[in-house]
Amino acid sequence: MKLNYVSESLSRITGYTGKEVLEDQEGEYTELLLPEDRETFLEASMRLMEYPHVEQTYYRILAKDGREVPVVDIGQSVRGDDGRMYGYSTVQEIEPFTDHAEAKAIGQNHEVMNLLQRMPFAMGIYRYDGEKLSVSYINDSFRALFGTDKAQYEDLLSAQIYPLLSQEDVSSFERRLKEMQSGADFSAGRASMHGRDCMLRAEYQLYLLQRQENENIAFAACFKEIPGGQEESKEPAVSYIEVRTFGSFSVSLNGEELRFRSEKARELLAILVDFRGDFVNQGALISRLWPGEAVNKLTLARLRKTFKNLQDELMKYGREGIIESQKGHRRIVPEKVDCDYFAYCTGKPQYQHLYQGRYMTEYAWAEETLTGLNRLKEEQLLQMSNSRLTRYERNKSENKNASEVP
Repeated sequence: MKLNYVSESLSRITGYTGKEVLEDQEGEYTELLLPEDRETFLEASMRLMEYPHVEQTYYRILAKDGREVPVVDIGQSVRGDDGRMYGYSTVQEIEPFTDHAEAKAIGQNHEVMNLLQRMPFAMGIYRYDGEKLSVSYINDSFRALFGTDKAQYEDLLSAQIYPLLSQEDVSSFERRLKEMQSGADFSAGRASMHGRDCMLRAEYQLYLLQRQENENIAFAACFKEIPGGQEESKEPAVSYIEVRTFGSFSVSLNGEELRFRSEKARELLAILVDFRGDFVNQGALISRLWPGEAVNKLTLARLRKTFKNLQDELMKYGREGIIESQKGHRRIVPEKVDCDYFAYCTGKPQYQHLYQGRYMTEYAWAEETLTGLNRLKEEQLLQMSNSRLTRYERNKSENKNASEVP
């Protein structure tokens, strides 16, 4: 693979100037890598050219001074207007993991988005076997937020499985880990945690990195302090219904999943979520709940019964207010739920890692939305690529002008 441009940060990592890489080594990037890691890099590059997506790859660069520098390579590919695939990547140095083989295995998960190393949030990489939690890596933001280094944190973990969590939030966090053991790739929540100097309120996101046959998992946990969380914690907490659509459909309250006695009532809620707060008429609901059946007295009565079952289920948890009705039309109130699909559709950068190509996998009618999500993702990737290319051309022009100054 040949490079057309070498940034200052890549020069700092490798120790080589842009001229040395582009001219002396003819831009051959693989020559900078350890021989045993080159195949890993090339395989990831080939995958990027198959379809538009993000690849995170872990390998080592052999620096000019002989050091082995562990890096994370976050590559992104897009399909241009001409139908061809284009790509770019960002390479960042990371702290050495305790065990290179373990770190390399973790780095091979191709679902993990570029959030892990580039974000300013506190992050740790862990292993979990169902009973014991062990830490492989924590970043500088983690040390700053929680006031502990890796050695101290390991000591805490040996004495208590969740030393940073408040006791009331342990069961919710552990349930999410069990979900990941059972097949989930992502989970998120909020918790009170022991910070550097005081208790703080934080939101966390968990990303599966590796799953083994014995159900042991490696995962990344990212924590972000909620501003004003200390003051907020003095007041009664407002609990939101949590709705997860990316993957299978699930609904939970305070970390506990809601169990619907009626599967059709559960599906009705999923349909309302799919419409993102728009009112849905009875015909549209019937066509999804009972495909191929006409709108008549029988199906309308069936729909009314299903809606009552849904309201009864929500009433048990005091959350019947998340559904509104108006002249036979129904909708979910987006402001009263915490939903990954709603967050992603805001277009805000902090939510773009949520969608990983799966959406309400148990419902056939969700295919239409899935197609739209894939199209939106491609557009976002293309926009990011164009932005990067613009910066690249600007930097190249500035470098050229600087070199022409006598």
